[in-house]
Amino acid sequence: MSEITTLGWAAAAVGLLLLVGLVAYALSLSRQLDAQQRRSAEREASYRALAAQRDSETRDSIAVVCQALVSGDMVATEAALRVNYLITQSQLTDTEQSGLRPFIQLAERTAHLPIRDAWQALDKATKRQLTGEREAHEAELGEALGHAAKSWLAAHKPRGVIH
Repeated sequence: MSEITTLGWAAAAVGLLLLVGLVAYALSLSRQLDAQQRRSAEREASYRALAAQRDSETRDSIAVVCQALVSGDMVATEAALRVNYLITQSQLTDTEQSGLRPFIQLAERTAHLPIRDAWQALDKATKRQLTGEREAHEAELGEALGHAAKSWLAAHKPRGVIH
């Protein structure tokens, strides 16, 4: 057997120090990765909670519009346009969206109608024509809209919004 020289011992010591350093570095990276994953999971949970709150508030807002329609405080076209917008701001189930289909249909049929300043700029004959068109769409979908609004209100009771 050969004897290990001083140079051999020095090389072994350097190798051991390198190994210890690499292990320490690997442990440090592992801890950093764990902390990053934990922060990411916490952020994701926070985002999910905010999305759930937003969806709940959107459902309440749809209920407010439905209540206004049922009570006659809002015309059907305005209700349809508002509900149609609110649908885009939330993650509604397919069942919920299909229940609101009459609102979507009326919003699509009346989307071309001018509003605000554009409406004011129209002449009386054009306003009468477009009002008649709007009222015809509202009459055609009126019963379905009322049923959809009442169904939504039966399934989604807003918290503290409607008395």
